[in-house]
Amino acid sequence: MPVSLVVAEPDAAAQITPASLSSLHGGRIATQQDVKGREGPVMAQHRIRFVLNEPPIKDGASLPISLRNKVHVDAQPQSLLEQAGRQLWHLLMLERRD
Repeated sequence: MPVSLVVAEPDAAAQITPASLSSLHGGRIATQQDVKGREGPVMAQHRIRFVLNEPPIKDGASLPISLRNKVHVDAQPQSLLEQAGRQLWHLLMLERRD
């Protein structure tokens, strides 16, 4: 199903919610408990939210839906050096205009 990115949090999540995503509850995200019993990811995890481009329709009305699954992103890889070079180029062009 085609989706669009709505939110990509820049900071890693300190806790995993809902708990069903945690490996301690059978989920796919490796977690461990801290001294207060909270479940935190072993590796950095960033919360990302997508919306369906075409929501499912039943009897002429769209249905609210929430899915947890894998998302395959069709994108070209880019090195950090290439990204930095592109940003520097844009900055130089902006400065040249003024």
